[in-house]
Amino acid sequence: MVRGNLAYMAGLYDGEGYIGIVTGKRKHRPTDDYRLYCKLGMCNPYLPQLFQSHFGGLLTTHKLENRRRVWVWQIVNEPAAQFLKALLPYLRLKKNEAELGIEFRSRYKRAHSGRSKLPDSELAIREAQKTLMASLKDKTKQEEN
Repeated sequence: MVRGNLAYMAGLYDGEGYIGIVTGKRKHRPTDDYRLYCKLGMCNPYLPQLFQSHFGGLLTTHKLENRRRVWVWQIVNEPAAQFLKALLPYLRLKKNEAELGIEFRSRYKRAHSGRSKLPDSELAIREAQKTLMASLKDKTKQEEN
C-alpha cells in the first residue's frame, strides 16, 4: 500500500477508530477469551469500505435511533494486529493503544502454543493489559479536552 494512503488512513483512524482488548466466553474454552478488536464506524460507507478492501475484516451496517445508517468496519485478533502494525508509524493519538494491542497479540500467540487452559499468571497479564488499554483511552480523552 502506498505510504500516503497509510498516513491518510491512520489520521482517520486516530480520530474515528477504536482499539480494544475485549473478553467473552466461548463454549469450547474453559476461561474467558481475550481478543484484540479494532473498529471504525461512519455514516458514509466509503471509508469503512476502504479499510475493509485494504485490511479485510467485516463490514456491517445498522440504523441509529435517528434513522441514520452507520457502516461499521471491524477486525479482530491477528489481522487486527497486522492492521495496527501497518498504521503504527503514522498514528498519533492512538499510538500507545496500538503498541499495546500489538504486544497483546504477540504474547497471545506465544502463550497459546497448543494449550487448552492458560495458567492463572497469563490470564492475570491479559486482564492487566485490558485494564491498561481502558486507562490509555481515558488519558487520550483528557488530553483532547
